[in-house]
Amino acid sequence: MNEQISARRKELGLTLDEVAAFVGVNKGTVSRWESGEIDNMRRDKIAKLADVLKVSPLFIMGMQDTTANLNENMKRLRLEKGMTLTDVGEKIGVRNATVQRYESGEIKNIKHETIVKLADLFGVTPSELMGWKTADTAAPPSRPQKKGVRVPVYSSIAAGAPLEDSEVIDYEEIDAELARTGDFFALLIRDESMQPVLFVDDVVIVRKQATAETGDIAVILIDGDAATVKKIHRNHGGLMLIGYNAAIYEPHFYTNDEIESLPVQILGKVIELRRKL
Repeated sequence: MNEQISARRKELGLTLDEVAAFVGVNKGTVSRWESGEIDNMRRDKIAKLADVLKVSPLFIMGMQDTTANLNENMKRLRLEKGMTLTDVGEKIGVRNATVQRYESGEIKNIKHETIVKLADLFGVTPSELMGWKTADTAAPPSRPQKKGVRVPVYSSIAAGAPLEDSEVIDYEEIDAELARTGDFFALLIRDESMQPVLFVDDVVIVRKQATAETGDIAVILIDGDAATVKKIHRNHGGLMLIGYNAAIYEPHFYTNDEIESLPVQILGKVIELRRKL
């Protein structure tokens, strides 16, 4: 399992921090998954990891066998979409008889690439197609949960005003242990510049800090504009801000002089991602 996670992450050009933010764990946990130090992952984490790596949960686990949930969900979703076996076969590049054998369970070893194609066709994630639980529907932990700490969710952050004056649209709860590591706020994602890692209406949990390192995803104020969320790349000459969706946001480089004069101000580092299904 560990080799497949590492190889797929690198194939997509994702960092440990980016995967950690999407799944809702810290960077060290992802590293321990990849090294094999942790080999017993929770189902909800496998599901989220599969989504960010754009594979099926079974691929994450190093398995190729499928479950009855997949067969039932395929047929249900196909009928809900008003599609025939032939329609599905043409879209994913197999014969209609093969699709029928998928649905009946006669074919039990469905390649993860095919599961991803089917999920895209039906407008669901591979995890949903497989019938896996997400973090919102996962079984409660066996031990009592510690009381969390609420942090404000801002719709936007304007330059030139205290952060606390920004509009609060909601609250998110973070673990008390995490809260002890600094001051936190949350920010609503309002554009598509960070897709496919961050989507519109996602909420990111941010630790307040004035610096960020290469590879970090940070909240930044630039030249009096509203705050933006971008990946950081530093070198001796300045700072580059990177959006994953180059069609929306091409990389912007700011020299050390521009950082001071505009200014370019880092408000905090993204620690967690919150996404509602």
